[in-house]
Amino acid sequence: MRQDSLLRVGDRFGIESATEDNTTLISESRPQTAASERSAASQPVFITEESKVGVQLAGRTLKHLPTELIDREEGVHYLVLNDNCFDEIPEEVTQLETLEVLLLRNNAISCLPDRLFYLDNLDVLELTQNRIAEIPVNINRLANLSQLFLNNNNLTEFPSQILALSSLRVLGLNGNKIASVPANIKRLAQLEVLGMNFNQLQEFPVAACEMEQLKKLGLSDNRIPSVPCDIQHLVNLEELLLDNNSLHCVPVQLFWLSTLQELALSGNNLSAISREIANLSNLRHLGMNNNRIKCIPSEMAYLRNLESLGLQGNEISVVPAEIAYCDRLVELYLGNNQLTDFREELCMLHLLQVLSIDHNKIDEIPIEVENLQNLQHFSADDNLLREVCPGLTNLPDLESLSLAGNLISSLSDDVQELTNLRYLGLSRNRFREFPGIICSLPKLQMLHMDHNPIQILPYEVAQLEELTVLHLNNCSFSDFPEELTLIPCLTILDLSGNQLNNVSLKMSMKKSVTYFNLSDNQFSDFPKEVCSMPNLEVFRLTNQNGNKIEVLPEEIMLMTKLKELHISHNSIKKIPQEIAKMENLTVLLAEDNCLEELPDSICELKNLQSLNVNKNNISSLPYDFGGLTALSELETAENDILMPPRFLIRGDRVRQIGEYLALEERWDRLLLDYIVSEAAEEIIPANIGHLAHKLKIELPVKQPPVKEEPEPSGEDEEEEQVEEGEEEEEEEEEWKPPPPGKEDVVQALLQWRTEKGRNATKEELIRVLRLIGYEDLSNRLTSVKTLAQSIRL
Repeated sequence: MRQDSLLRVGDRFGIESATEDNTTLISESRPQTAASERSAASQPVFITEESKVGVQLAGRTLKHLPTELIDREEGVHYLVLNDNCFDEIPEEVTQLETLEVLLLRNNAISCLPDRLFYLDNLDVLELTQNRIAEIPVNINRLANLSQLFLNNNNLTEFPSQILALSSLRVLGLNGNKIASVPANIKRLAQLEVLGMNFNQLQEFPVAACEMEQLKKLGLSDNRIPSVPCDIQHLVNLEELLLDNNSLHCVPVQLFWLSTLQELALSGNNLSAISREIANLSNLRHLGMNNNRIKCIPSEMAYLRNLESLGLQGNEISVVPAEIAYCDRLVELYLGNNQLTDFREELCMLHLLQVLSIDHNKIDEIPIEVENLQNLQHFSADDNLLREVCPGLTNLPDLESLSLAGNLISSLSDDVQELTNLRYLGLSRNRFREFPGIICSLPKLQMLHMDHNPIQILPYEVAQLEELTVLHLNNCSFSDFPEELTLIPCLTILDLSGNQLNNVSLKMSMKKSVTYFNLSDNQFSDFPKEVCSMPNLEVFRLTNQNGNKIEVLPEEIMLMTKLKELHISHNSIKKIPQEIAKMENLTVLLAEDNCLEELPDSICELKNLQSLNVNKNNISSLPYDFGGLTALSELETAENDILMPPRFLIRGDRVRQIGEYLALEERWDRLLLDYIVSEAAEEIIPANIGHLAHKLKIELPVKQPPVKEEPEPSGEDEEEEQVEEGEEEEEEEEEWKPPPPGKEDVVQALLQWRTEKGRNATKEELIRVLRLIGYEDLSNRLTSVKTLAQSIRL
């Protein structure tokens, strides 16, 4: 089924129409001049053609318009401000009196200023993907507006204000929460395109059936239970989208619309295709996937202009012979049905480029399939095939061949004839050896051989010079297949679910691979070889079924380009502080491990967007957690986190979490200051050695005082220096360090705080006090701590 329908993608029609007069809207950035002081990111690109001026400022995170735009004397006719950060339409835009096309898709605009509606020349207004919940009444002043796009906003009602726009031809309201369409929509007498997909319509807008000029109507993904018979009045309708509704049947009058070129009825509860479908002689695209259709009527033979037919996900057991008359078919989808036979008549569809028969019960493909000389993509996953049909190997244009989930155990030498093959899917078959003939496919880029009991690879895999994606997961490799290092362009490699316990990588492979999956193997330690892969972006080492990794090495800091690290279901106790060096990390999944804390340095990962530490032993988050400014997904379930409170821990509350923890840290420091001062007052200096031992600090050795040497004088200078030196040596030998005093106790506690930093906790000091015999002091400080926490709460 065609996927690029104007109504299906929402706003594409408007953008194309805006360029119909040959005025370029989007162009390459002009060269930077020496006199330019502003960055290219904020400079507008002016394009002038046939006396029309267009300005390109899309995708620049702008909040304000540059002055170059406002100061122009020639005027601006086309203004592209898509994908920026405007929370309102800049006032300067409303001063551009010559403006004809205004594109503001994907910003944060919530309301429309009145002055916008004084742009009398405005023809196209694009406001898709903003936050607009209401349309002002004054929009009716835009008498020349022909195209209006309000897709993916917050509208809960049909904006009746737009019914006064007498020139409107295209209206996009997809992706809102509109429940009904007013009866007076027929006032839009010029409307040709109406998009209301992805709303909450409870019924078909009957009033729309009176709009004979309508050519395209999109009502997919609503809650429509039926189609009225009055639909027959839409005599000019070319495209009707009703996917994913609650239709059990459609009226016969629908099949009287002879102008219809696209009909989308997938994802409903239809049980039959009316024989009246023969009347749709101009139909080019028919989608009826995922219904309950049991048979295909022979009248389909009259659809001689049909180019794509989608019938997958039904209950069809037989394809009628008359399908051969649909000889303009380019795409045919018959997967997920109950077919047991591949009809030879399918082999008469000589223009066919895409054929899918996945998830059926077909055990043989006829040799006549070689007649499909234009076939580029063939998929027969999850059937009962025992071999690759020889006819398939005679298709010179075949680029994709997917035969996963069958009973194939070998490949014939004829497969090497598929010289244009780029994708080969042979997962979940019965190969015990890697088919060497695959190595003769010169253009192969993607190979799926997973879930086959393969143990070794042939040396010839080095011939796969264009192979970039290789899936060998869930095979039977016990040693790392070193032949993989000979494949020059490999970027995605999946070896999960094998019995590997080591990794051997050559430099060429280290540089090329960007995705590496080693999950569920038998590694006893983290494979450090991976850390030396300079371009690795995604690494997976989750172990639900394999050996559990206990230590994450410091060498991970070398993985500076890594974006995703998956280490869930291991026994990792600690994430090293060096993780801060992985500055490009966006996803860290460490669920189901033995982590007791997160390192403070994790808060330096400014690009981290998703963090999952479910099922660990974490009791608190780092004090600087608010530094994770990009974090939007945070999972901490099944931990005993006390700080911050559980209700606060959500991905969209990182700032609040940071503020809470910063306050918590200041409070803890003050409380620790008090506990240290009390300990310093109570501890007897004689116990300082025991204290230092329990705090795990090394006290400095006291040195004897240094005496000032008198200046030498007279003739016997040398003899006096010798005598004095001997006397000083005798005195040093007799010097003994003085006993420790209170100042030494204070110094020891300060040293402990300095060396431990944030790891110097009040709980540790109170515990040490008890261990060295100050039980009363320990109990008293515990009570103070408990009281302080109660007061804070």
